[in-house]
Amino acid sequence: MQNNPFSGIGLPRADMLFWADRREFKERLISFLKSTNNPNVKPLVIAGDYGSGKTHALLFSKITCDQSNPPILSVYISSPGSSFGELYKKIIEALRFDDVVLTFDKLISKNKERILSAIEKVSPEREELRHVESLSTERIVRRSFPDIDSDLAIVLAQVYNDRNLDLARSWLLGRPLAKAELSRLNVSKSISTDDVAQNILGDILTIVINDVQQVVLLIDEFEDIENLSKKDVVEYLKAFRKLLDQNIAGLKIILAWTGPSYRDFIEEKGSFSRGKAYSALSDRLKYNVEWLNALKGKDLETFISETISRTSDKPLIECVEPKALRFLEDQISQAQPRQLNVVLNKAFQLAIEKEVFPIEMRVINEALIQTGTLGKKATMKVA
Repeated sequence: MQNNPFSGIGLPRADMLFWADRREFKERLISFLKSTNNPNVKPLVIAGDYGSGKTHALLFSKITCDQSNPPILSVYISSPGSSFGELYKKIIEALRFDDVVLTFDKLISKNKERILSAIEKVSPEREELRHVESLSTERIVRRSFPDIDSDLAIVLAQVYNDRNLDLARSWLLGRPLAKAELSRLNVSKSISTDDVAQNILGDILTIVINDVQQVVLLIDEFEDIENLSKKDVVEYLKAFRKLLDQNIAGLKIILAWTGPSYRDFIEEKGSFSRGKAYSALSDRLKYNVEWLNALKGKDLETFISETISRTSDKPLIECVEPKALRFLEDQISQAQPRQLNVVLNKAFQLAIEKEVFPIEMRVINEALIQTGTLGKKATMKVA
């Protein structure tokens, strides 16, 4: 073997949709992403220890959505931020202001044409009403989206009519505005609190989904919320729950959450033991969870053999001795993909240098030592 199959393995790239482990979970994840029968918000939690592949799963999801036909609009957020308002900003920036506005323009143009056509059919006595409606995009917005936040309707109407664009952009991106700027924009509030951010985000996603049918939000490292103050985390989770309860048809949210933190949240202990403020959200999240557990037995063999297939057509038994596999599994009792990649990258590197294939137990042992993952038991077994 000339090429090390583990040397280039890392997070998925847009040009390399590769996943070597947990085949059944991967199939369920793809099915979840492509399902269209979701009249309400569909949340999914991917939980597991560090290095278990949670970020890999989210980036794989992003690539899967991008390569679907037609593409599924998806947004990857690397961390939940220090408040729901910060998460709002990250999502709007990822959606891109101009794309949101273009989507809105397209929908409103269709509705404006339909509404004005209906107005043209009214009696001449309604001439004044016809004139007012034809000039007031804000009324068109309200008729098109009757439940939309009043300030958002005002801002979008101004954007549609090419007015106050810089202020409108700043407002939609959640930047603080002075009272004079709010007055000029003719709105009553900035998007400065978690509650307001949740309402506006829900409305914007509803507008976008009217055009693209579904949106997938991929939020990584959700365990970071446990580092917030009690007040901040309670407000954050309250806003998150309200977003879920808006039941936006076509919206899917996938959270990657470190296993111990997620368990503490569900059981209301550890950092989440300061009262019952978490129950309302935990009830909505604990029934749709995928646990990424350690790779063992057949799953471990599949992970190694499918990774080898990237660079070689040799079967697993010609690359790694069965005893060496069992030894590796015994030494890394909680084997996660990231840790295995590190050890096996070193093992194949050593085997290629020494021209020793299939890889023996001693080579695995040396790789464990050099990567700092060797236990005392390993030294005793191969001594």
